[in-house]
This record gives sequence, C-alpha cells and structure tokens, in this order.
Amino acid sequence: MIYRVMKLHLLVAMAVLLIAAFGCTREVEVEKIVEKEVQVEVEKVVTKEVPVEKEVTKFVTVQKEVPVNVEKEVTKFVTVQKEVPAPAPAAPEAPAFNGSFDWNSYGLPKPTSFSESPLLAAQVAAGTLPPVEQRLPWASDVLVLPVIDQVGEYGGTWRRAFTGPNDGQNADRIMSDHILHFDLNGTDVIQNVAKGWEISDDGLVYTLYLRKGLKWSDGVEATADEWVWYNENVIRNDEINPGREGEIGWSGFAPTVKKVDKYTVQLTLPVRGDAFLDEL
Repeated sequence: MIYRVMKLHLLVAMAVLLIAAFGCTREVEVEKIVEKEVQVEVEKVVTKEVPVEKEVTKFVTVQKEVPVNVEKEVTKFVTVQKEVPAPAPAAPEAPAFNGSFDWNSYGLPKPTSFSESPLLAAQVAAGTLPPVEQRLPWASDVLVLPVIDQVGEYGGTWRRAFTGPNDGQNADRIMSDHILHFDLNGTDVIQNVAKGWEISDDGLVYTLYLRKGLKWSDGVEATADEWVWYNENVIRNDEINPGREGEIGWSGFAPTVKKVDKYTVQLTLPVRGDAFLDEL
C-alpha cells in the first residue's frame, strides 16, 4: 500500500512539471515519457529496502506451584522378640557293647532325643499318634539299652519255635517285662521297670523306685497306687487266688505292699528271704 501511494504522487508531480515545460501540444508524448520514467522510478523504489515492523509474539514461562497429592508406600519394620529353643544336645555315640545291658556300666549320659519305627513315624505324621517324645517317659527315667551289634531293619517276619502246647513260657519269653532283670550273664540283676532298688540291712524291706511317666496300655500312668491296689484286690483275693495267702506268683514270697510316694513302693517280707530279689 505504501508503494502504490508513492507511485501515484510521483506520477502527478512529474505530469505537472512536464506540462508546464513543454505545453499541451506534446501531451501524448509526455504521457509516454512519464509512463516510462514512472516505470523506471518505480523499479528503483521497489528495490529499496523499506523497514518493516514485525509483530513479535513473546512467550513468558510462569512457574506456578500446584499441590499434588502423592501416596507414599512406607515399609515398616517391627522388631519381634522370639524365643528360639536351644538345639537338643547330640546323642552320645553308641558305645561298643561290653557284654552288659546295664547302661550305667558305660558311664555315659542318657540320650535326650529319640528315633522310632518308620511305621510309627507315619502315624505321627498322619496325626493318629502323638510324637515319640510325648509317648516316652520323662527323659531322666527312660530305660536305655546298648546295642549289641547294630540297629536292625524294621519290618519283616520273625519266625520262632516252641516245644508244644505245654511250653507255657513261649509267650513270656518275648513279652516279659519284669520289675528287675538279669543281665546277659544270667546272674547280675539290673534295672528294668523299676529304675533302682534298696534292701534293708535285715533283708526284710525292699524299696523299689519306679520310672516316672511309665504308662499302662490305656494311657494311665503306672504309680505306687496300682501296686497297693493289686496286692489287696487281686493277690490277696481268695476268690481269684484261693489258698495263696498273698504269695506273689509262684515265688513263695508274700510281702505286704506299702506306698511311700507316687513313684516309690516298699515290699516287706515276714521273714528274711535273700532270693526275693531274684524273684523280682
């Protein structure tokens, strides 16, 4: 738009000058000359650099604090005091068999951990049988026997022989649990159901110390009370044992039975009988 206005002003100004100088008779020619000059001048004007104002858009960065709710995952560590049971002491190594079943003769402590038959272990795992530690008496009173050669394999068939129907001891030979026992040599008396004994100086009173936790087949603990009850209600019962007069088995001895405490019982003979220990 600026160039067009300037061009128009130039044309008018030059036309006035030419008319004044040459007169009206050369009007056509002047027009041609003016046209040419105008074109020349216009070309010159067009080639000039004209300052142009530029519209500049400015961008301003504005910092704005925007509250943001951030959920934080927090891991909390809680210190818990837990009692860790001390590991059970290792069972002593099985000693070489010295010819005796009396564990005390080996001078070793009794084991405090126990194993069991795989058949019984399976029942424990199935929940039909309590753990072996609950089925055994207290560790201090467990009867421990040394192994002659090695622990055998569980299972299999045990074949036995007996002389015939009159062999009344056939069952007793495999199921006998006497109060006391003979050692392997057949003469020395060692502990069994009773863990110990004492004999009075006059040879009349035999004090037996029973094992704590020993149970009958129905789960009831065997104590001195059973000894007293059996002596009064079975051994000295004439309807069950007529004419026996309190004799224990076929021993020939008929002691009175007294409870000292839960795990101690005293058997008192009417007369001295040194063979009574062997009968027990």
